[in-house]
Amino acid sequence: MPVHHAPAPRDRAYDESGWVFPRDGTSTRRYESNFLDFMSFFWGWEEKFPKGTKFTKEELLEITLIAVRDWLAMTAFSKLAYGDRDRSDGSCWSTLEYMKKAVSYFMPYKRVAWCKGRGNPTRSSAVNDLLHHVKQLEARNEGAPSRVKRPLMEAEFLLEMKLMRQHGKEKRD
Repeated sequence: MPVHHAPAPRDRAYDESGWVFPRDGTSTRRYESNFLDFMSFFWGWEEKFPKGTKFTKEELLEITLIAVRDWLAMTAFSKLAYGDRDRSDGSCWSTLEYMKKAVSYFMPYKRVAWCKGRGNPTRSSAVNDLLHHVKQLEARNEGAPSRVKRPLMEAEFLLEMKLMRQHGKEKRD
């Protein structure tokens, strides 16, 4: 497995331009585990970074689309080079999408599309093509098996439908 080299992390949460490493809030706690898994993969470390590790803007700007795509490919296919005949046994599309979102949350330029090696690598076509491929496999019943523990109960289903209708109504307003 190739190692994506980067400098050793420093514990600085901000830089001279005023950028601050996200540390507070519910989203940070939800995304941190996946992000630290990715950073360990990126630097080729056997062990995961400890919770609370902070990275500088320069360290995060070292992340490339190839590193993100390779991490997601290893999760989905257990190998870097995958083809049309490979099955996604590792993770389903929604899990990979969440992992991508977790990395994106910590990127300095998260709203900027990836272009010529700059911006947010999670928004690159290579990463999105991988996710699209996994989604197609699932549609053909060739993806990772479902890990749903149980079907929704009627009350849960009705609550979910109500929330979806409310969310749709808010979007139109």
